[in-house]
Amino acid sequence: MTYWLSPLANGRLILSLEGGYNINSISYSMTMCTKALLGDPLPRLNDGLAPCQSAIDSINETLSVHHIYWSTLKPRIKSLPAENVLTEEKKRSSRNPPSLSSNILQQNTNGQKNEVNLLCEGQLFQELSLSEETNKVPVDADNEKNDDRSNDDQHQPPSSQPSASSTNSSQSSSEASNRPTLRQFLSDNLQALVNEEMFAVVPKRTCPHLPLVEPIPKTGINVQTPCSVCNDPKENWICLICYTVQCGRYINEHMMMHNAESGHPLVLSFSDLSVWCYPCQSYIDNQVLYEAKNAAHLSKFGTELAWSYGTVQVNLS
Repeated sequence: MTYWLSPLANGRLILSLEGGYNINSISYSMTMCTKALLGDPLPRLNDGLAPCQSAIDSINETLSVHHIYWSTLKPRIKSLPAENVLTEEKKRSSRNPPSLSSNILQQNTNGQKNEVNLLCEGQLFQELSLSEETNKVPVDADNEKNDDRSNDDQHQPPSSQPSASSTNSSQSSSEASNRPTLRQFLSDNLQALVNEEMFAVVPKRTCPHLPLVEPIPKTGINVQTPCSVCNDPKENWICLICYTVQCGRYINEHMMMHNAESGHPLVLSFSDLSVWCYPCQSYIDNQVLYEAKNAAHLSKFGTELAWSYGTVQVNLS
């Protein structure tokens, strides 16, 4: 889609991607969109892939909803695959029993479906790799010139010391030559990328401050509550010890001040329902926090938060 939109307005586009919890996927999408804007070659989609029925249903639902508020939108639902799209000739051929070669081909295709992501990542490494030639310093020609100059200058008195600018430029060139390329970086972190850990913020499973968490108030948690100090409704956090609501560091930093004054370590974000520990300087995800996160999830989305901790037993070690 980015490639199709790039000719509009002579390529002057503003690219905005909305990301959820899968930071690995959104970073890959951002890379592909940036490649499209820069005119780099894009990886080809595999031939013969059938669209997923759930994706078709989602597209049709989105078109029907947007059509109400966007009068110029002309949904072409007919262009999507229908239930009966086979011609009579294909139907007759499908009635014939498949040959042995077709069965083997289908088995190979099914076996390769799980490897699509790894193949795409491998292709990404090849196409996104920076040319090592651009990062290397052309020292061969300089060495030849220096050898000639050294032979000519053997019988001459030593000249003045090299200038600071030449020294700095040589140091920067040396640092640039030692700097790893994008291909080397991705190759070194291949396993982390496959495990979806490279571009993701992984919270800690335990924290020494978890025993300080208090039960939620009987009134519950209202994610629409503004900051109790400045009354700002944006980016608020709730303290999991005294359950006061105050704004975050990008507004007026009142929750950070609350931590500095009271020493209460754990706070829950109304934006993404993440829990931050100030002393540990890390995000925390433990079943002790489920009660507070579930109350905030009920207030924000109207549904219960799915239990994802395996067992009900609380483990603070």
